[in-house]
Amino acid sequence: MRGIQFLVALVGIFSVLNCSKLSPSHDAYVPDFPLPKLTADASYFGSCDDYKAWKDQKIGEFNQRNNQYYATFPQGPGTYATSGVASTGTAAAPAAAASTITNIQEAGVDEPDVFKGDSNYLYYARTHEVVVINQGTLKVVQSIPQPDLTGIQLYVTSGRLIVIGRPYLSYGSLIVREFVQSSGTFSQVAERTLAGYSYADSRLDLATGQLTVVMEDAIQLDTDPNADGTVDNVPCNQIQRPLLDDYEFTVTAVHKINTDGLSMKSLAIVGRVDQIYMTPNNLYIAGNGYTWFPWDTRPLRDLLNQSLIIRKIDVSGSNLSYSSAGAAIGHVRDQYAFKESGDDLFVATSYLSWAYLVSGGYSYNPYGGTYEVGETAQGNGNRVFHLRQSPNSHRLNLVGESPEVGYNEDIRAVRYIDHYAYVVTFERTDPLFAFDLSSGDDPRLLTKLELPGFSAYLHPLVNNLLLGVGYATVEQSYSGSPSFSVTTGVQLSLFDLAHPDNVSLLDSQVFGGRGSHAGVSGDPHAFYYGDGVVGLPVTILKPTSDPNQWGGQLDYSGAMMLSFDSQIHVLSVLTHSEWIPSQCRPALSQGSWWVSNPLSLDIQRITKVGSLIVSVSPFGVKASDPAQNYATVIATQFANGDQQCTNYGMPL
Repeated sequence: MRGIQFLVALVGIFSVLNCSKLSPSHDAYVPDFPLPKLTADASYFGSCDDYKAWKDQKIGEFNQRNNQYYATFPQGPGTYATSGVASTGTAAAPAAAASTITNIQEAGVDEPDVFKGDSNYLYYARTHEVVVINQGTLKVVQSIPQPDLTGIQLYVTSGRLIVIGRPYLSYGSLIVREFVQSSGTFSQVAERTLAGYSYADSRLDLATGQLTVVMEDAIQLDTDPNADGTVDNVPCNQIQRPLLDDYEFTVTAVHKINTDGLSMKSLAIVGRVDQIYMTPNNLYIAGNGYTWFPWDTRPLRDLLNQSLIIRKIDVSGSNLSYSSAGAAIGHVRDQYAFKESGDDLFVATSYLSWAYLVSGGYSYNPYGGTYEVGETAQGNGNRVFHLRQSPNSHRLNLVGESPEVGYNEDIRAVRYIDHYAYVVTFERTDPLFAFDLSSGDDPRLLTKLELPGFSAYLHPLVNNLLLGVGYATVEQSYSGSPSFSVTTGVQLSLFDLAHPDNVSLLDSQVFGGRGSHAGVSGDPHAFYYGDGVVGLPVTILKPTSDPNQWGGQLDYSGAMMLSFDSQIHVLSVLTHSEWIPSQCRPALSQGSWWVSNPLSLDIQRITKVGSLIVSVSPFGVKASDPAQNYATVIATQFANGDQQCTNYGMPL
């Protein structure tokens, strides 16, 4: 139903675009619609009767207005059954876990992945099973079948293995399972089912061992709360009242789970989730705009400008409580768009700048003043917004913003390092912008460096170096002038950040042709960095004489091992290709779109065990010795490799 609503909304948008205004100067452009007005009420529903009364009132209003517009209305945006075990107990903290082998954004906050490890074992999620590997010998010590789960992801904390996944051939819930070792064997000791149409994401606090899971579901329009006083595992008095006066029939639930026994407490907010970002103390839930309907004129201005609603949840210690909310303009590329610094939050966004041959008139400018608008074109803009927690209210106030950069481009990568933000935008070239976040409320633009192609992932290295992983591009012309670009091979860019006000490119290298893929461009967990060496899972297709043509012929696959000084050095290419069954091999030559997130058939993850580099694929695990030019010194092939050719370990 949401898809139908969106299509209807688009029709309505194009019918009213002549009401949208744009500053005639791109450099001076500011979003010309006010931020959405959030309600002052940050309270929860008092009871299930209170929640039901609000829901029935909104449904009645919606049906009345919708029927006036369409004359008929089916049963609603969606009805989904509630399932799972409800619990409101406090999630007490088990003993602390030390670290993670996963490439994570925030220190102390682990992220779900297919590959985990502790001091004794490595754990790898394959299709319908979890493989337990002895770190010393790389022998498989146990296979834990999970035939009823798909999209398996893992956590490890305090000797416990946490497995999460969707029921096979179902999208109506998420299953969380706890395994502990006894007499040398991991056995399941607890299970919890979380209701919800869509699993958004999860995080694990490494200091407390508590798991935070975010789920999204359609509000059950024709179903009352459960007899136990819950809605989708959440007590009615832990559902926050909506912050927007609209008709958003979506609820986002946050579950905090004790990984020792899987006891749980929960809260929910009326509204959607498009991205989460979590620090050891706070969870941020970001969602775009209103749900809009052609007869609902109030939120139209915000839909056009893609207002970003950000809710802050206190998850410190054993807490789980609503903290504050705020808004910015635009949408985010991924979790790396956010950075918390004390009570401040920075977020880098791209936003639409709609305008179509507007003839005169005036438009409200939320940043002060009005201006006349003449004929102009449409485009995108990008900014770093600065929000701050209000000491006197439940508000994240917008206190500053950077200048607009990358007109008619969108953000491809963001990285915050110390008090600087590095942002890559792209249309036909790859500008790298550096912002100083410490020079007042408004982030200050320091550098704009343009180069071919773009970076989709940025990672800081030692000695003030920054590695960009992305794609080379070739400009395409329309009516005789450059209008867009197509991606070709994997491009690595090495930047010198010694002087943020004068960032320079030290080296850039391109590998392969169109269709080549680096896993980290869609999944930051497909990246290893240790002892000055990067491990990068890739699939490289041979270039063709026509750069517009998809490669189609495999050059090599596996993982590139790289080192850096003032240049990029390829030390070795590791591979498991000899283990890939013949019936699977054609998939390697199919290529991948840059923004896709496929898990490779070859090496998917890399870590270090002792002095050895360990790589894992759906077909086995190897240890390579850097002292011997990365020669393989241990190799263990997994059983049933032919069963990994389809639906292998796909992410949730």
